[in-house]
Amino acid sequence: MKKTNRAAPAREKPGKARLIAGAILGLLLLALIGFMVWFILDRTNGGTEEFRAFAVTVDGKEVKSTKERRSLLQGEHTVSADYIFGGNYDYTVDIVPTKGIRFNYTVDGRQYPWSDQQDLAKAFSLQKGENGFSFTVPKNLAAVFSALYPGADVVAPKEGDFQDPYIYSLVISSYNEKTIYTITFSIAVDIDGVETDKPEVQFP
Repeated sequence: MKKTNRAAPAREKPGKARLIAGAILGLLLLALIGFMVWFILDRTNGGTEEFRAFAVTVDGKEVKSTKERRSLLQGEHTVSADYIFGGNYDYTVDIVPTKGIRFNYTVDGRQYPWSDQQDLAKAFSLQKGENGFSFTVPKNLAAVFSALYPGADVVAPKEGDFQDPYIYSLVISSYNEKTIYTITFSIAVDIDGVETDKPEVQFP
């Protein structure tokens, strides 16, 4: 009996649908990797800071760095403070004199250093809530002292006398103080809708 040599059956080429599915899966994987890289860079200020799970926005704009300098107009400002992964965690907020800013003022003839002020929240009508807070920027430094020392005779420098006008600091801390935002700010003057000072970011 004669043996017949049969050719091995040719392997089937992947179907068009499988190729398309593979391409889509590859694109989705690339998109996921790209999103993760963007997310990490966004939460670390471009890789210059530790990862921040505690997010803060001021007047609807997210604070991208834990150290910023801003000029804020007179009036009410709203701040949200929450955790991007959820959780019922608290936070703390203070308004204090900016570190390194030195000047003296007098109250009823007695002199005090600005750095001795422990809490300026009263002068800014700070109202804290569960997921954020509001505060009101007064007209000027004189109005700040009027709120701190009602009825007293206060003599203090004017904003124009300061070489560095960012004399206030808004400090917002996560519940474990792992993330602390320090926004140093000045009181901006609105002239016909134009701010005299522009916000700027100070990187560590």
